[in-house]
Amino acid sequence: MFEEMMQELEDTKNKLETTEEELESTKNELESTQNELNETREELESSQDELNTTKDELDETKEELSAANLLAQNNHNSWKTAHDDLQRTKSKLKSQKQTNDDLENQLAFERRKAKKNDAAQKKLEQLKSQWSSLSHMLGNEDTKL
Repeated sequence: MFEEMMQELEDTKNKLETTEEELESTKNELESTQNELNETREELESSQDELNTTKDELDETKEELSAANLLAQNNHNSWKTAHDDLQRTKSKLKSQKQTNDDLENQLAFERRKAKKNDAAQKKLEQLKSQWSSLSHMLGNEDTKL
């Protein structure tokens, strides 16, 4: 009977060690996910900064376009020069709008990615809590042995 109980304790200990190894592996994976989440947040912040800069440049370009239109209306003799300025500004505006659209799409993607990473973070916290509970239980089991 004592041998059976010792065998059961040994089996339980082995199962707990296996569970501990699995939890450690999960913890490492979650830490990796946390690092990816942090990197994604940094990329998201960088994308937001680029988007803000592009929007500012777009506003400036719109102002330049308005000035070019006014110049063309008020000064017929310099129309050709104003027309060339207008064409360059339009080209720049189109390029910046495309850049803005691309950045908005990227921002939307990064937000979805951040949302997924937030869910992973919650799961990480839950697993950390479970890990803490299991570690505590394992500590109590070792004390009883």
